[in-house]
Amino acid sequence: MSVKVLKVFTLLILFSLEIFSGEKPAWITTKRHPKYPERLYILGVGAAKKTKNKIEDIQKANADAFADIAKQIRATVVSKSVVEQLEVITGKKAESIERASANLQVTSEITITGLRIVEVYFDDDDDIYYSLAVLEREGAGAELRDKLKRYLNIYQKNFDLGKKNITEGNFYQALLNFSEALKNVPLYNDLLPFYRFITRPLEEISNEWRLGDAILTSDVKALVQDVFSKIKVEKVSGEEQDIAFNQPLEPLVLKVTYGDSAVAVSGLKFKFYFKNGRGKITETAVSDKSGVVKCEIYSLEPYQENFYTIAARVDLSEFKIKSEFGYSEYDDWNELLERNEVELTFTLRKKTLTLDDKLREAVLSLSSKVPDKTARVMVARIYYRDKLPGPISPYIKQKLEMAIESNTSFALVSEEEVKDAITKVYQVGYSITGVGTPESFANLSGAKVVIVGSYWDSADEVEFNLKAIDAGSRIVLATSNVKIPKNLLPNIPLAPENYNSKIDDEILQTESKGEELQVEVWVDRPDGVYYEGDEIKIFVRANRDCYINLVYYDAEGNAILVFPHKGNWEHKIEGNKIYKVPGDFVIKPPFGREILKVFASDKPLPIPKGKTVAGLIVLDSIFDYMSNTRSIGLKSGRYAENSIALTTLPKK
Repeated sequence: MSVKVLKVFTLLILFSLEIFSGEKPAWITTKRHPKYPERLYILGVGAAKKTKNKIEDIQKANADAFADIAKQIRATVVSKSVVEQLEVITGKKAESIERASANLQVTSEITITGLRIVEVYFDDDDDIYYSLAVLEREGAGAELRDKLKRYLNIYQKNFDLGKKNITEGNFYQALLNFSEALKNVPLYNDLLPFYRFITRPLEEISNEWRLGDAILTSDVKALVQDVFSKIKVEKVSGEEQDIAFNQPLEPLVLKVTYGDSAVAVSGLKFKFYFKNGRGKITETAVSDKSGVVKCEIYSLEPYQENFYTIAARVDLSEFKIKSEFGYSEYDDWNELLERNEVELTFTLRKKTLTLDDKLREAVLSLSSKVPDKTARVMVARIYYRDKLPGPISPYIKQKLEMAIESNTSFALVSEEEVKDAITKVYQVGYSITGVGTPESFANLSGAKVVIVGSYWDSADEVEFNLKAIDAGSRIVLATSNVKIPKNLLPNIPLAPENYNSKIDDEILQTESKGEELQVEVWVDRPDGVYYEGDEIKIFVRANRDCYINLVYYDAEGNAILVFPHKGNWEHKIEGNKIYKVPGDFVIKPPFGREILKVFASDKPLPIPKGKTVAGLIVLDSIFDYMSNTRSIGLKSGRYAENSIALTTLPKK
């Protein structure tokens, strides 16, 4: 349906119009006048009540007369969806009584002249001005006829050219022709009823006023649909190719043909986009003279699944018609094009991957999201179920570092720089909260980004989750995850053999009372992995003066009070001061999961019961000790705990 605005513009002509009075003329009630027969004119009558401003009164009557003609047009034509909105615009006030004429603006392109006021009558009895307006049918009809013939000629010319281009194989130009032809269909069809209303009496006099019926859009649409039904889009190459990262890939190639004789279709545009996965490809391509369409694959981003899918879709958007009037014919045409935007999908499959391939995917995915592509990086730790390092953690950490060095522009901090960071922490002596965290280690070793990971195992695979964290702000910059089949992993246990989730998780769980007291325990290796013969350096810190007990739960299940010890039972520490726990803690068999747990309170904590071995107390039961300590600590004003899990392994 179209939307047209019918406007009446008043033009003032500089000669006086005589105003009749006396006997009321018949045209006021009959809307007929002997000088202006209905077969040649359309008449309109307007009225305005007399006021003190005579000029304004007459102009109101004139405008009302013009509006009356417009109403007659609307009453006849609106029902045929030609005019949906009627607006009457009159001219400015005149300084004297003048004869007025007007134009009818049918559309933004069509203006009809010849609308004028021919008589004005003043009724003394009722104090009313009456105006008689006329529109000459022949003049108005001639203007409309010229416009209609122009629409029809453009339609017919483009329709014929479209058919000709189809036979010559020029499908792109044919679609442009058909689109241009269809643009003129609603313009012609919507104007035709208006023209016939104006010229109906003239058609009875002369055939020159007769025009054909409305144009059927079905002619164009049926022909175009028939063309599309004979166009074939086929995949030529690039489908089901095996892919490997950092290796060149074949382009995706299509061919477009028409009919049984497979005539090449040129100029047809295609859009290419990923349906699964991501990467850099040719996003748009056009069929060449041979009907060939080619999409280059420049790069693929790591993706969790074993395949990528890239869609190739015919793009007919340039043949669609846009209009502010909302013609239904245009909507139907656009829907026809959309139905024929054929889509094909190419599938690219990954080759059988190795562990290195999988970890490379995870690293590339992570690095693609980190803003600083040349940042200094530290891989801090890889935890089993986000709780403790496993025997496989050092191996995975090493593989990740190799992937970073080989496939990114990141710069890894050295082991020496990490060791120096431990010295810096202890030399500072005072710190902020979280000094023993991976972010703190990274920051002090000169890294801007720290990478931490965790992994979970299921029946057939292990899922690794990685995070890249800003070492300064501690904001997570990026995450990535990769699922690795267990058959790609080396024969190294995922978790320490002595790890018991029920018991160990209970020990690792912490409780506190009041936010004012915070306590931390950490060791000199951010990954938490030690080998036979290594010495563990243990550090503690609280944010205020308090009393602490530090328990070491070893691989055999012994709970040992390592601070305070028999040599010095004083266990009060100063707030915001880093303490290195005294003693030599050298790794020896048995190996496995080990836990350090610190208890802190603003009240003295009792020395636990147990047997003394080499000046250290071996607790009778760690669970009894935790229960007793918590009962005392939680009754005090402030209480806090902190835990860290380690993994010890035989010599490399």
